[in-house]
Amino acid sequence: MTVVLYIALFGALGCLARYFVSGWVYDLIGRTLPYGTIAVNVLGAFLIGLVMEFSLRSTAVSPEMRIWRPGRSSPR
Repeated sequence: MTVVLYIALFGALGCLARYFVSGWVYDLIGRTLPYGTIAVNVLGAFLIGLVMEFSLRSTAVSPEMRIWRPGRSSPR
């Protein structure tokens, strides 16, 4: 059950971050091109890479917390 809660938590955080960052970029630059979507995708890929690398090289992150890693087909 803990794994399901982690998945829900990370999903909700990602959704909110995407919404607010995308809106901020659209307000800053405009809506002529999908700059908000591009910015969110680039920033998200960078952050996922940083967190994945940290979680795999450190013992500070428990195996249950590593479940959020993208590309995993199974939680175990």
